[in-house]
Amino acid sequence: MLYRLAIATALGLMALAGSADAQTVQALPSCGSASIPVGPGSRLFTDQSGSLCTAGSGSASQAVAEQGSSLAAVGIVPAITQSGTAVVGKASQGNLYSAYAINTTATAGYLACINAAAAPASGAAITPVDVQTLAGAVGATASINYGAGPPNAYSAGITCLITTSLTTYTAGGASFIQARVR
Repeated sequence: MLYRLAIATALGLMALAGSADAQTVQALPSCGSASIPVGPGSRLFTDQSGSLCTAGSGSASQAVAEQGSSLAAVGIVPAITQSGTAVVGKASQGNLYSAYAINTTATAGYLACINAAAAPASGAAITPVDVQTLAGAVGATASINYGAGPPNAYSAGITCLITTSLTTYTAGGASFIQARVR
């Protein structure tokens, strides 16, 4: 157990070498281990067994355990359109984890996700937050994916469109569109 703690501490300190935010390693009684700063205002902790712990400002540390869940409130539910030019992923503030489109026509365009709670009217001005090119061939795909990184935050809503213009909503060819949001 102490071996895993020593390795985690050493790796954390090596990653911080030369960092202006580096701080000394300190013991945390509530977590029972050393803390490794990973950025301004945040710290990564391991307990004696090597499990990760977190601590908020002035609060007690808590063990972190990632668990799967079948609860809808925890999972990411995709918004899908089988054949269209727009899908509302979320009609309120949220995060975009990924979106993709499969072109079902030969019309080229863009998969553009905008900060809106509903699809705009044809000809309306748009300001895409995320964009990928969609080739003009049946079966062509466009994908936006934040993978293991943090998702992209939208303040008003998440609507993904197929458009032939990046400044004006001009519906492109019908596509299968999926947006994974939360």
